[in-house]
Amino acid sequence: MKRKKNSKKLLKKIKPWIMSVFCCIVVFQNITCITAVKPEFDFLDDLVLVDGIVSTIPGVSYVNLSTSKNLNTPIEDATVWFINTDTDEVVNLDGVSGVYLPPADFVAKEGESWKMGFTLPNGKRYESLSETILKSLPISNPKITYSRELFYSNTDEMFVPGHAIVVDVVDSVDEENYYYWDFRSFEKLRICHECSGGLIFRNGECIDNPQSFTSASFSYACDTDCWNIRYNNRIKIFSDEFSNGIITKGLLIADVPLYTKEDIVVELQQFSLSSSAYEYYKILKDLLENNSNLNAPPPAALIGNMFNPDDADEYVLGRFTATSASKVSLFIDRTNIVEDPIEKRNAIQFETSDLVCPGQNIDCTVLFANCEESRFRTGIEPEGWIE
Repeated sequence: MKRKKNSKKLLKKIKPWIMSVFCCIVVFQNITCITAVKPEFDFLDDLVLVDGIVSTIPGVSYVNLSTSKNLNTPIEDATVWFINTDTDEVVNLDGVSGVYLPPADFVAKEGESWKMGFTLPNGKRYESLSETILKSLPISNPKITYSRELFYSNTDEMFVPGHAIVVDVVDSVDEENYYYWDFRSFEKLRICHECSGGLIFRNGECIDNPQSFTSASFSYACDTDCWNIRYNNRIKIFSDEFSNGIITKGLLIADVPLYTKEDIVVELQQFSLSSSAYEYYKILKDLLENNSNLNAPPPAALIGNMFNPDDADEYVLGRFTATSASKVSLFIDRTNIVEDPIEKRNAIQFETSDLVCPGQNIDCTVLFANCEESRFRTGIEPEGWIE
């Protein structure tokens, strides 16, 4: 009763915070922020925010943990796990900067039921309700078109160029279907590390240059093939409420900004959601796009399916979702694009051969850096890549 009574008051307080947190996507890609509007309400401190997915695609499952303190503070050193509630199998996740990942080869299967849980360093425990993974639906007829004005960026105060991806939704007539689309993109990296202010790259970090006091910047080429991985930061969902059993053609499901002019592979993912998961993402989408207002329904879906088993009155924002997915990899050739990319690249300058090791009369110039396999970088050629 207490939760229901305070829900509208909570929405008033958390709406500006949710706008700021989710408009600055840190988990899914390198930081891409939209300028936040000055909030009208005080922020709530230390609310726990959870964003977790178990998927049938390798490399897609994750958990992101943060708090409302200072808008978006990653929760470090938590103990996080997935549980298969059919078999009691426990999958432990490792985390860096609030992002927790299962083993690289982890996948769930259609028909399985999963939940997640975590314990904070202070001992507080949180759990989710269990969700059953629905049958996946294939991606139909994906098409890519380039636009000089893909969407308007509040940060840059300009229209951003890029590629739009549309698909046909071939809906089944015998069941309700809820769709969610996401993607990650892979672009070839030429430079794997840069040091500025006169620093040089040694043993995996930028250090003082004993031979120089200049403020030059140095670039270090990748020592192997390497791809930068970016993640989507927009919510694209669809319900078959008004199109059950029919084909919806040319539905826009992804905007791929022109961050650079490097060719890319876009791994498009189509998720099958439960009705409760769809309602959660629908409210979140409304908040992000600022179409909602303070007379909107109480944020029950925003609170989602996470809870503190030791404190029934604690609000836990966010959601855990178990979902099947289908995917397709699309190669985009950007050779003939004339518009300027979003990111401005630094001039490439390598170390010169006049650097000698202290106390030794030998050249110790470094020209290369390794690929450093991570969530945002890989040396494994992505599916669909074309040289």
